[in-house]
Amino acid sequence: MPNAHDEPIAEQIDELPKLGELARLFDIPQAMVHYYERANLLPGVTRDRYGRRRYSAESQDRLRLLLDLRDLGFQVGQIQVALETAPADETPEQRRASQVERLTALEYLIDQRLRSGRRARATVRGLRAQLYD
Repeated sequence: MPNAHDEPIAEQIDELPKLGELARLFDIPQAMVHYYERANLLPGVTRDRYGRRRYSAESQDRLRLLLDLRDLGFQVGQIQVALETAPADETPEQRRASQVERLTALEYLIDQRLRSGRRARATVRGLRAQLYD
């Protein structure tokens, strides 16, 4: 039987967005949210007292990152490798170092794509300017 301390937690969970609300918030299909969940890329998903999924701030932040990485052309497999949790048999220091290494590699790839995007934008602007010469 729930005690008085359980009620605020349940009420807080009930305030988190449900699947449909989250999908509308990010303007994506609900199936995409499910896809990222199945790929173990969406942490912080909980269920309310009725069994409906609720999405924490951590889930929402991660979803924003996933969508941004998708927009930059990253494949789900690449994202999984970059964001995966280190093996449990590693020490906390090893896990942290491994995660830092993977995130640093991802940051480098993001920087490469941004540089490529800036070069492409400059080229397109040049082509457009030639039309007015």
